[in-house]
Amino acid sequence: MRALRGLTATEIQPRQLALQWEPLGYNLTRCHTYSLSLCYRYSMPTGGSGGNNATVRECLQVDRNTSHFTLRDLPPFRSVHIRLALANPEGKKESREVTFQTEEDIPGGIAPESLTFTPLDDMIFLKWEEPVEPNGLITQYEISYQSIESSDPGINVPGPRRTVSKLRNETYHMFSGLHPGTTYLVSVRARTTKGFGQTALTEITTNISAPVFDYEDIPSPLSESESTITVLLRPALGRGAPVSAYQVVVVEEDGSRQVKRRELGSVDCFPTPNSHNEAQAKGAPHYYTAELAPSSLPEATPFTVGDNHTYNGYWNSPLDPTKNYLIYFQATSNFRGVRRIKIFNLVAFIFPPQSNFSSPHPPPFSFLLISLPVFLSFRPFFFFLLSSAYLLSSRLSALRLYSRKKVAINKAAMSYRQEKSRKLSSLDCSMTEQSTLSVNESSSLLGGSPHRNCRRKSSPYHTGQLHPAVRVADLLQHINQMKTAEGYGFKQEYEVRNAKVYDRHRVKLHSLLADPSSDYVNANYIDVSPKQEMIYDFWRMVWQENCFSIVMITKLVEVGRMKCCKYWPDDTELYGDIKITLLKTETLAEYTVRTFAMERRGYPAKHEVCQFHFTSWPEHGVPYHATGLLAFLRRVKASTPPDAGPVVVHCSMGAGRTGCYIVLDVMLDMAECEGVVDIYNCVKTLCSRRINMIQTEEQYVFIHDAILEACLCGETAIPVNEFALTYKEMLKVDSQSNTSQLREEFQTLNSVTPHLDVEECSISLMPRNREKNRSMDVLPPDRSLAFLVTTEGESSNYINAALADSFLRPAAFVVTPHPLPGTTTDFWRLVYDYGCTSVVMLNQLNQSNSAWPCLQYWPEPGLQQFGPMTVELLSRTADDDVIIRLFRVQNITRLQEGQLVVRHFQFLRWSPYRDVPDSKKAFLSLLAQVHNWQRECGEGRTVVHCLNGGGRSGTFCACTMILEMIRHHSMVDVFFAAKTLRNSKPNMVETMVSNMDSFYIFTAAFLLLSDLHPS
Repeated sequence: MRALRGLTATEIQPRQLALQWEPLGYNLTRCHTYSLSLCYRYSMPTGGSGGNNATVRECLQVDRNTSHFTLRDLPPFRSVHIRLALANPEGKKESREVTFQTEEDIPGGIAPESLTFTPLDDMIFLKWEEPVEPNGLITQYEISYQSIESSDPGINVPGPRRTVSKLRNETYHMFSGLHPGTTYLVSVRARTTKGFGQTALTEITTNISAPVFDYEDIPSPLSESESTITVLLRPALGRGAPVSAYQVVVVEEDGSRQVKRRELGSVDCFPTPNSHNEAQAKGAPHYYTAELAPSSLPEATPFTVGDNHTYNGYWNSPLDPTKNYLIYFQATSNFRGVRRIKIFNLVAFIFPPQSNFSSPHPPPFSFLLISLPVFLSFRPFFFFLLSSAYLLSSRLSALRLYSRKKVAINKAAMSYRQEKSRKLSSLDCSMTEQSTLSVNESSSLLGGSPHRNCRRKSSPYHTGQLHPAVRVADLLQHINQMKTAEGYGFKQEYEVRNAKVYDRHRVKLHSLLADPSSDYVNANYIDVSPKQEMIYDFWRMVWQENCFSIVMITKLVEVGRMKCCKYWPDDTELYGDIKITLLKTETLAEYTVRTFAMERRGYPAKHEVCQFHFTSWPEHGVPYHATGLLAFLRRVKASTPPDAGPVVVHCSMGAGRTGCYIVLDVMLDMAECEGVVDIYNCVKTLCSRRINMIQTEEQYVFIHDAILEACLCGETAIPVNEFALTYKEMLKVDSQSNTSQLREEFQTLNSVTPHLDVEECSISLMPRNREKNRSMDVLPPDRSLAFLVTTEGESSNYINAALADSFLRPAAFVVTPHPLPGTTTDFWRLVYDYGCTSVVMLNQLNQSNSAWPCLQYWPEPGLQQFGPMTVELLSRTADDDVIIRLFRVQNITRLQEGQLVVRHFQFLRWSPYRDVPDSKKAFLSLLAQVHNWQRECGEGRTVVHCLNGGGRSGTFCACTMILEMIRHHSMVDVFFAAKTLRNSKPNMVETMVSNMDSFYIFTAAFLLLSDLHPS
C-alpha cells in the first residue's frame, strides 16, 4: 500500500473546495478491505484583536469508491491544509499535505459595539473596528448618514442621505457641517473585492448650540428716566433646540462693589436665577429683573427696565439713581439635560441721569496674576533669540518654566484659573448634567505609549467645568470645538503682540573689567539669533549660565536672506577669551546635533555644550506635521543633564518658532505631570516676558495640534535591549478590552494619519496628469511631489512620485508606482534628475490591479533609449531571492552632467496579494544589499516602487529607517517610522500585518547586527 497522489482542487469557492485525486484500485490498496479519510486544518482568529489564532482540525470518512469530494462550511480567504489517509489492516499511509486557499467573500458586519463616537455641535468624530470576519482583504469602508430627527423646528427631517468612502486603513471619520441638536442615522459597512458586507447602524445626536442674536453692535437705549431705562429686545434664533426662555439681567454697582467695564464678547452668562430680593439677601452682584416666554417676543420689542412690574415671578425693580448698572439680555435653550445660554450686553455702562458719580477707573488687567502651576517649577529655559535669550533662570524662581520637580497646584493658582476661565469663555454658557466625553471613552485616543506609564498627579479639573486648563482626555474634543464653534475659536484667543526685550527680564552678563557697560546682551529670560558682533557675548552667556543645550530653530539662510550668523566653528576657534572646539557632528533627517568643548582663559575646567539644530521648519508658515519636531524635543530633553543650567533657544528673531518650542516643552511636561494643559495662559505668560512670542494664529493652532499628536501617540521608542520583552508584552491580548497594545498602536497610527483632501492633490488631478497615475486612489500630495527637471522639448514635470525622509537623510526615498507604458521615460528621468543610485522593485512583472499590467521598463540585454534617456545594462546576477542589475543612465540633452550608475534590485520573494514578504530572511538580505550599495555610492537616493507605490514600498522604507535607528541610536521605533512615511504619503504601511511583521524583521535585524544569531 502506498499513499494517495494527485490531490487537486477542481473548483475553489469562498466556503467550499471541490477536490479530486487518483482513483483507488487493488494495485494501490493491496487489500480489498480498506478505508479512506480526508483530514484538513485551518487557523481562525480567537476573537481578540491581538493576532492570536486557533487551529481547527477535522478528519472525515470518504466513500472508498469515489475519487472526489466537496469540502464545505470553510471560512473564506483561508489557507486550508488537506491530506488523504488510506488505511487497511496492515497499516496507514498518508498523502503529502496540500494547501489551498478559499476565495474571498463579502465581509461580515462591523460589530455595532465597536462604533464609538464623540458628538460636538456641528461635528461628529466616529471610529470603528475592522469586521471580526473580514473574509478577505478589506478594500474600503462606506459610511452613510442621514438626519432623522431634530429638536430644532427649522431643520427639515428626514434630510438627504450622504455617503462617504474611506480607505482600508482609515477606520475613523469626522463628519462636519452638521446641524446642532439633530439625530443622525449612521451606517458603516466594509467591502472586499466580492462586494459590501452587512451594515452596522447607530444613531448619534449632535450637541445643541447656544441661541444666536442678530444684534450687530451694542444698541443705544431708547429712553431713560430717573429709575428706568428702555431698551430694544430682539428675539434669538435657536440652534439645535428652540429658545426656552429669555432673561433680562441687571448687574448693579455700589460703593463697595465695583463693576468693570466689559466689552462685547467678554461677558459671562448668568445661569443662577436670582430675583431682586434673593440677590440682596445673598449679596450677589446680579439679579433677573424679568423672564420672558419666547411667545412674548415674536419680533423686536421695546422693554423698560425698572417699570415696577413682575414678569414670570421676577420683580422688575425700579433702578436706584445713586448706582451704576449694566443691563444684559440672555436667551436659554434646554435639551436632554444640556443648557445653552447666549448673552448680549444691551447697555455697556450706564450712568443714571441724576447721578453725580464719576466713572470709576477700571483696575488695570495684569497677566502676572500668573501663579500658573506649570510655571512654578519646570526646568529653567533659556530662550536665546540671539540677541535675546529666553532664560527663565533662578532669578525668576517664582516663574520658572522648567524643573524636573513636580509641584502641587496651589489654591491661588486654582482660583486664578477659574477666574480667568470666565474671561476666556465665549458668550456661550454650557450647563450639562453629565459629561459629553468620559475619560475612559477618550483614553484610547489620548493615552500615552502602551509601554510607557505616565506618572501623573491627580488632576483637579473635571469635564464640564469652565476653566482655561484642559484635561488631556478632553483635548481632542476641545481642539475640534476651538476650530469650529463660533465665539470659542482660536481667533478669539489669539492676540498679536510686538517684539521687544523687557529690561526686567534681561540677561545681565558679568561686566568685563575694562568695559563697565559690557553686561549687556540682547537676551532676556525668555529669548534672536546671534549677530556677528554678538558672538563673544553669546558664548559668555552660555558659560556664565552653565548652559549645556542650545536649541536652534532656523537655517542660516532662508529665502535668500541671512537669518542667523554662524556662531560656531567647523574645527576650533577663539572668541575673545573663550575657545570653542567642535568635537562631533551627528546629522539626521530633520535635525543636526553638534557637540562642542568650551574652554576659557583663567578657568581650569572644560565645559561641554550640545547644539540641537532643527532644520525642517519650513521657510514660510509652520511644519505640516509635528512628528519630527516632537522627536527633536524629546531628544533635547533626554540629552540635557538634570543639573545643567538653562536651555538656550533661538530662531532668527527670537519669537514665533522659539515661542512654539517653549510652549510645547512646557505643556508636554504639564500634561505628563498634571494630566491637563493650559496653552492659553502659557502663551500669555511668555508674551508678558517678550512680546510676539507667538507671531501668528497659524502657530497658535500648530501648538494645539502638536500637543494633541504628542498625547495621542505618546513615546513609542524602545531600547534595543528591551525590545524582545516589550514586543512580547505588546502582543498580549487584554481580557477586558479584547485587544492588544500593538493593535491599539496601529489604530492610533491610522487615527493620526492625515487624510488627503482633493486640494492637496491638485497637481496629480490636473487633466493632463491623470493618465500618468496608475490608480486615482493612490496619489501623492503636492507638498511631497518629486518634480522632474524640464528642458527644451519636455513639456511636463509631473510624475506620480513622492519624496520621503529616512531616519538619517531628508528626501532619501523616492516612492512611486510601477511605471506605466506611457511613463517609462519619466521614470528614468526621475532616476537621473534626483541622482538615484538604487532602484528597489517589490512587485512582480505582469502583476496588475488595473487595466495597466506591470511591464518591463529596462533593456535586457544591451542599450535602449527612452526619450532623452539612454539606459544600458552593464551586468546581471540572480539567485532565488533577488535579481540585481547594474545600469548606466544618461540624459543626452544634458551630456555635461555625466553618467549615473544605478543598481536595480528586483525582489522575487513577495507574492501577489500578500501583505508581507514570503521570506523575512530574504527581505533582510535585500535591505542589507541595498544599504551596502548606498554606502558605497555615497549621497545617492533610493527609488522604491511596488504596484501602487504604497504598502510594500512603505514597509521597505520603514524597515530601512529602523535599521538606521538600531545602528546609530540602539533604538527601535516602528510607530515613528510609519508615521513619518505616512506624513509624506498616507498609504505607506497599509496594514497591521505589515506593521506587526516589521517587528519580526527588526528583531532579526538586531540579531544579525549584533552577531547573536548564526543566520
